[in-house]
Amino acid sequence: MYRAALNARSSIGLLTLADAAVGPLPNGIMLAEPFDFLAAGFRSGDVLWVTRGVVEAPRLGVLFDLDAAAAWSPRIEARSVELSVRRWGGRSGSVRAAAAAAISRRSGAQTGLGALLVSGSTPGAAARIAAPRLERLAAALRNGDPASVEEAAGSLIGLGPGLTPSGDDALVGVAAAAAALGSRETRLLAGVGPALEARTTLVAAAYLRHAARGEFSGDLHDLLAALLGEDGRSVGSAIDRVVGRGATSGADTLFGVLLGLDALTAQPAMARPVGVAA
Repeated sequence: MYRAALNARSSIGLLTLADAAVGPLPNGIMLAEPFDFLAAGFRSGDVLWVTRGVVEAPRLGVLFDLDAAAAWSPRIEARSVELSVRRWGGRSGSVRAAAAAAISRRSGAQTGLGALLVSGSTPGAAARIAAPRLERLAAALRNGDPASVEEAAGSLIGLGPGLTPSGDDALVGVAAAAAALGSRETRLLAGVGPALEARTTLVAAAYLRHAARGEFSGDLHDLLAALLGEDGRSVGSAIDRVVGRGATSGADTLFGVLLGLDALTAQPAMARPVGVAA
């Protein structure tokens, strides 16, 4: 539970209530008005009643009318592969520079995989462990080897600390890049299995399951549209929004997006993952 978001278990999986500042989530209901869940007195274990158009917290007497909630699709639509490959080939260098600058400005963003994008930074334990596994994933993606992709992806699940570990965030980013490119490797998470919660956190498991279905948060929709769009003028602001998510989650997810785009468009920079020294 956070000030602007509340996670709840339900019969259909993890459900998140969030105000507009959080933005659309693949498992979320975005409220029409700002709401502070902590100030309202919500506690872990509170029961929510969900009926058509209404979410009620009976202990607090709080009702959320969902009629004004905006409907949207979390699925990222595939873009023209030919155009995407050409655009990414021309932008990848400047995007990496913009990513490094955004992560450098964000306090704590280099604690996870973000350090691998910033020249001269010292990667922490999670990044050092993840780096060779990310190399294997990038190589498997470039080679179009589904079994190796699944194996490498599995080695990253649950890797790192936090509500959504760094390895999981990176996998969501790679899956988003694959979905935007219409790659067959959108199934890189197809083998996560029913026991996913035993390997990672409840929240990360929910995001991985949605990613396996091609469903992602609104800020990832905006990021891929900026990275692969016609003029690229919104790249900087899109990167800033993603990096601003959580302590390290945004930078970790961004790392996965860049790794996925480089590997799936056969960019030479992906001889090793972004930012990992030879």
